[in-house]
Amino acid sequence: MLGHELRNPLALIQSATDLVRLTCSGDERLERAGSVLARQSEHMAKLVDGLLEVARIERGKIDLEQRVIDLAGLCEQVLGDRRPVASARGLQLEGDLAPRPRMDPRGQGSPRA
Repeated sequence: MLGHELRNPLALIQSATDLVRLTCSGDERLERAGSVLARQSEHMAKLVDGLLEVARIERGKIDLEQRVIDLAGLCEQVLGDRRPVASARGLQLEGDLAPRPRMDPRGQGSPRA
């Protein structure tokens, strides 16, 4: 029920945003406003998803999966995803991530290669 209450108005906002973006071609001010609306409604959707996930966790309605991850690889991916945004703002993102062994998240046994 909570998901419907939060997602329904957000879906309408996102649809209206799409309409604004489709019809404002050529008007720079409206194009910028449409872009801001799109980014912010996407941010709100992620917040709503996060809140609903926390609610499921608190009710014990979610199973967490433990698995081995490549942390250095994940960090490189995040840096790569964020470099264009940082560069557009005159910033440079760097990471000095030496390859690390894969670790068992449960702390059982030795590191996995």
